[in-house]
Amino acid sequence: MNSILVADKSEEKSGFWSRQFSGALTPRDRIIEILFGILLPLLCFYFDPGIIRGAISEPLAHKEVLVYSLSALSMLSLLMWLTFEDRANKGSVVLGGVMLAGAICSFSIGVLILPITIIGLFLVIGVLGFIPFFTGWVYLRNALDAIRAGKTSSTTLARVGVAALVTLLAIGIPATAQWKINVMTDQSIAEIISGTDSDVETAIRRIKRFHLAIDADKLVREYENEVAPERKERLRRAYKEITGGEIDYRLGILKD
Repeated sequence: MNSILVADKSEEKSGFWSRQFSGALTPRDRIIEILFGILLPLLCFYFDPGIIRGAISEPLAHKEVLVYSLSALSMLSLLMWLTFEDRANKGSVVLGGVMLAGAICSFSIGVLILPITIIGLFLVIGVLGFIPFFTGWVYLRNALDAIRAGKTSSTTLARVGVAALVTLLAIGIPATAQWKINVMTDQSIAEIISGTDSDVETAIRRIKRFHLAIDADKLVREYENEVAPERKERLRRAYKEITGGEIDYRLGILKD
């Protein structure tokens, strides 16, 4: 009886580790993939205290488009892979490349917010800061499985090349979009502060067009540092038109 129990435990242990990069997922494993790869990241984004959209984490400031776009692509790729992996083909390499980009993004976020996570451990809520590491692990494991799954239709070198190209594109395109939006936002704020009345109206319309992808707190910080009453009024009015809120109220929240 004892030998049987020991054997069962040994098989269970080896089975777990062998499954990590083998694609042999149990129904419980799939639930864990969905939990850490999709559901928990979405909850973290929704209840974000200001790490992505805010001033809590300076390294991640003004990178909303990059983080959200790449995360959305990674979640969609993971969902498609878990749903259609039994019919893997050349497309699985593309999914693997996107998930590999998601793993890089998740691990990077985890490392960048690690100081905040460690401090937050004293308030218990800091444990949420470790979720990006688990998410990155899920994406990495499934990315490698997806890339390997294309072996029936291409060589190893071709699969690795396609996956690398897809990874670069999955990161590069959102990063370029983020850079362009940041430049546009900075130029628009400069026009609001120092431009003519016509420039101000044009800048406000431009920012409103992309307001969901823009950190409106940039206006708040400029307002806080501005000393000229006329320019402060311009910023206050612009913030009101763009967000519908009061800039002084938002400034008070940021100072708390």
